[in-house]
Amino acid sequence: MTNHIGHTTDLGHLSLNKLESDALATKIAAKIPFQTILDNIRESISNNKLNRVHLLTKKTCITLSSPTI
Repeated sequence: MTNHIGHTTDLGHLSLNKLESDALATKIAAKIPFQTILDNIRESISNNKLNRVHLLTKKTCITLSSPTI
C-alpha cells in the first residue's frame, strides 16, 4: 500500500473486511442495541491487539443500518 510522505497506515482509515461487516449487519438486523454491539466488540480485544473492528463507533453502526440506494 502506498503512503503519502509523512503518513502511515492508520487503523482508523481502513475499511472493515467483508466478514466483519456482514457480522455487524446481522447484529444490527437482529435489533441488538448499538451500545451492546460496541461493548461486545471492545471486550473482544485480546493480547492488547487492536484491529479495525475495535474502533467502530455508533456512527458506523448507523451507517451500516441505513438502507443503500
